[in-house]
Amino acid sequence: MRDTGIDGHTEGPPGNTIAASQHSLSSVVALWTGVAIALSMAGYAVFEYLSAPGVTLLELIVNHLWHVAALGAAIYGLCWLVLRRLLIRPLEQIYLHLYGIGAGRLEELDLPTGVREIQTIVDGVNLMVRRMEQGLDRQAIERWHREMAGLRGLARQAFLRAPEEAQEILDRLMRLEHAFVSVIQSAKRAHLRQPAA
Repeated sequence: MRDTGIDGHTEGPPGNTIAASQHSLSSVVALWTGVAIALSMAGYAVFEYLSAPGVTLLELIVNHLWHVAALGAAIYGLCWLVLRRLLIRPLEQIYLHLYGIGAGRLEELDLPTGVREIQTIVDGVNLMVRRMEQGLDRQAIERWHREMAGLRGLARQAFLRAPEEAQEILDRLMRLEHAFVSVIQSAKRAHLRQPAA
């Protein structure tokens, strides 16, 4: 759950704020798909009412409205499923992968997709990762990640035995990890600023 701050922004991952007035892509698509279907259904109902003078509103509802509503619900559900599968889920995976890159995990994104625009984004992310890796000592970073994982495990065990004392260790480990990520990011920026040979 994200916390909404005093300034009206929702906190996401560190360094990211989302305005409280912003909505997810899936909710925007769902809303406008529903609006389009409702307007189409209303237009069809008006057409049916005008094309059959003498038809009462009850007859119109009984004879026509139920199948139009069922068709609208089917179209709405199909649109939601297709967009969720082809667009929303891949974008969520890309976002999480980019967040991992920001945390220092330089791994290429393996996301098979049949959508050209999503594939373009995936290709761009992978190109960025390859360029970032060119100037870094990958083995040193992997050793650091293993050591940090070991230290976190020891700190968690200590936390179970003596929570007050271990909390200080966990806090320092977190600060150390943030400092290391900052050093890596600075090195990446410096490397990217160097002219290509």
